[in-house]
Amino acid sequence: MKKKHLIAALCVLALLLTGCYGQDAPEVAADGTPWGENWTAIGGILGVEPMENGLTLRDTNDAIAASRMYYALWAAGEPHDFINAEGEEANLYDAQMAVLVTEQKSPEDAEKYMNDWIRLAHENYLVTVQNTETCNEAAYTILEYTYQSEDNPYARGASAFGICGNFAVCIEVSCLDSFDGSETEYLADFLKHSHYAAQKEV
Repeated sequence: MKKKHLIAALCVLALLLTGCYGQDAPEVAADGTPWGENWTAIGGILGVEPMENGLTLRDTNDAIAASRMYYALWAAGEPHDFINAEGEEANLYDAQMAVLVTEQKSPEDAEKYMNDWIRLAHENYLVTVQNTETCNEAAYTILEYTYQSEDNPYARGASAFGICGNFAVCIEVSCLDSFDGSETEYLADFLKHSHYAAQKEV
């Protein structure tokens, strides 16, 4: 399964049990950091500070926000023309970081989706490392892997999976074989710049 197909599978999982939704901007992060106006907010639950590591925000997709799902893409380098196995044109970067956030009905459902995503990664990638890390008071499951599909132009990657309340979060870094940067360093830096929103008391 190619990278785009796995992301599509994650989207399908998130769409199965969701409905209409609206989200106000938070005022403070769960770790106590004031929510910055210049942060990239994803789903109103994940805020990303500006980074100076060569990753540039390339896309945010709020078109699927009505389904309680949000997507953003950062990338390193300039886009290269690429034709995938279906003959479709796509942008190919030296490295890219895709972020998917979805809200479910309960923390238990969010944890189930996170575990489903981890299972999909094990099924489609050659996972070499799995561990847990905490960053900005948020716990993540970290995977490192290489891609097995010959149709996938990317050679290696790393992912972080987490939950915050009813939300499940998937962060994936993918690198070309020619890219001399470290996917794990990019992921670690991204997590240092990422904050969950403080949960409102009901």
